[in-house]
Parts: sequence; C-alpha cells; structure tokens
Amino acid sequence: AAESNLPGIGAYAVAKAAEEHLARQLAVEVPEVPCFIYRPGVVETEMQRQAREAQGSAAPVLHRVFRGYKEEGLLLTPQEAAEALLRLLQRPRQYHGKIVSWRDA
Repeated sequence: AAESNLPGIGAYAVAKAAEEHLARQLAVEVPEVPCFIYRPGVVETEMQRQAREAQGSAAPVLHRVFRGYKEEGLLLTPQEAAEALLRLLQRPRQYHGKIVSWRDA
C-alpha cells in the first residue's frame, strides 16, 4: 500500500509510506536494534472485505482490484501472514534496514 495510488486509500497509503520511512530511518540511527519492514502481501481481512464492497466514486476501481485478489486466490490468511513474520523474526539481522515480503520467509 505504501506505493499504491488507488482512489479511496490515500490516507492509508501515506501512513504505510511513513511507517516504512520510519523503519528505514531507525535502521540507520539505531543500528544495534534490528529493524526491517514487513510487507505481508494481501491478507484476507475486514479491510479487504470492505474494499470489495466499497461505495462511492472510488468503488469501481476498488472493486476491480480487491475482488480480483479474492477471485484469483491471491489472499493470504492472517495465520499464513503471521507464520511468515515469525520465520523472519528468527533471523532479523539478515533483513536489517530492508523491505521484506512474506515470500522471503
């Protein structure tokens, strides 16, 4: 989401971008503390459901994108996303200062 430009999710995307910048900054300023950015991918959450059912001017785009994730079977379960993060946390120094996907786990 930090690099997304979809209508209707601007505030969310900006917050994600700020969160990623903060993590990169911490990695530089406090190098003794392992810090990385975890991107879990698209996870089946309440937010996903709301995007698939969105109303308003952004709805057509959100429907196409978020329904596509569901229809194509691209959504991870929360359990899968959490398990991937737990695997990454077993070796945090390896990912220090990096953006890490669930696929890297």
